Amino acid sequence: MKNNKSKIILVISFIVIAVVFMFFIKNKPVMPINNENNSNTTKTEESVNNSNNSNGADTNSSDLNSFKEAYKEVDKEDVLFAGKDAGFEKFFSYNKPVFVNFTWVECAPCKEMAPYIDNTFNKFKGKAVVKDVEVNVNNDFASQAGIRVTPTQIFIPLKEDFKFSDKAQSVMDEYFQEVTVNGKKGYIHEGLLKENELEILISDIING
Repeated sequence: MKNNKSKIILVISFIVIAVVFMFFIKNKPVMPINNENNSNTTKTEESVNNSNNSNGADTNSSDLNSFKEAYKEVDKEDVLFAGKDAGFEKFFSYNKPVFVNFTWVECAPCKEMAPYIDNTFNKFKGKAVVKDVEVNVNNDFASQAGIRVTPTQIFIPLKEDFKFSDKAQSVMDEYFQEVTVNGKKGYIHEGLLKENELEILISDIING
């Protein structure tokens, strides 16, 4: 009888310990990721390279559908959204300074920049070719341009001897680099730019 009572007590003790353990695991707090230093970091290189793989899931997104509808427009100089078959050669054919913003529908900084790009397009229409490229819609173009993160901006002036003014230099950060795009000198920036910074930089490539 005594042995039976001992066995029952052991079983009950085991059950209590198991329940407490499961409760602890279920309610264990998850350490938050510190994004404090990632305000300029957008979409990783892996994300850009795998955008085709995630395209099936994204297609169900109403946001991406809206993007796709916008990018169906004929790719003309006075259209903001770059068509699926767009490229730098097409943009250069307009014989104007070129500004291209590579964006991604899931990217929070891209969403913040969207109204800036729209306002910039309207302000400089006819003076510069301002284009918005969604990497899921135009992945080939993004890959050819070597885009690693979104948003990424590429500025291409007309003059080969172009130099940014002191005012423009003051808003350029360590994420700016000089590049060659289809044989032309350009400048690439990875990360978020504010609207006033865009205006200063694009005004420079127009007037420089």
